[in-house]
Amino acid sequence: MQMALALLVVVGLILLVYYGTTRLMKSVPAFGQVGRLIRVLEVRALGPRKSLVLVEVGGEYLLLASTDNQLRLVKKIDMLEEIEVLDETAPRSPFLAFLNKSSSTPT
Repeated sequence: MQMALALLVVVGLILLVYYGTTRLMKSVPAFGQVGRLIRVLEVRALGPRKSLVLVEVGGEYLLLASTDNQLRLVKKIDMLEEIEVLDETAPRSPFLAFLNKSSSTPT
C-alpha cells in the first residue's frame, strides 16, 4: 500500500511539472507562438524520406520539396487562393473508385 501511494505521488508530481512547464513555455514569447515568422502549414509524404512542405514565411507561401539530404524550393505561391483544395473524402486508389462506382450503379 505504501509503495502504491509513493508511485501515485511521483506520477502526480511528474504531471504537475509537465503542466507547469507547458504553461510557462506558452507564456514566454521566445518559446510560444507569439511573433513567429515561419510556420509549417502542411507536410505531405510522397515516399520514404520524401515530402512536400507548405511553409509560410513572413506572409509568403513557399512549396518546398524535402528529401533525406536536400530541401529545395518548388514554387513561391503569391496568394493562398492559388492553392487548389482537393476533396479529402475522395477515394485515393483507382481500384477503390471503381468499386465505389460499380456498387452505386444498379445492374
